[in-house]
Amino acid sequence: MTPLELIDRVREFKPCILENTALLSFLSKIEAKLRLIINNEEEFEPLKYEEIDEFELLLPEEFSEIYEYYVASQIDLYSNDIPSHNNFITLYNNAMREYMNYLKSRIQSSPVRQYDIKGAFKK
Repeated sequence: MTPLELIDRVREFKPCILENTALLSFLSKIEAKLRLIINNEEEFEPLKYEEIDEFELLLPEEFSEIYEYYVASQIDLYSNDIPSHNNFITLYNNAMREYMNYLKSRIQSSPVRQYDIKGAFKK
């Protein structure tokens, strides 16, 4: 999923007067956080507007609601709609927890053992 596709999706259910560049900055913030948590990428260059329809976001389509809820919550925060912001933050937290549980279950149930270059098992 590209940032443009996600922004268009959010605008369908959460119309706002903010420019796409502002929504892209919200999206960039959550993408950097996810890349740090999942891939331990400490240096993530913010998303560029020129790449809005080319760059692929980290999470698969099945978990895109994490992005959607976060961007919607930030729209509400900047619009000073605190009750709606709180609702979207709760949805975001639940979606993030579900994704983290999914990752944890995939790691724990993986029967594949890791090998180093010489073929010996890693500890």
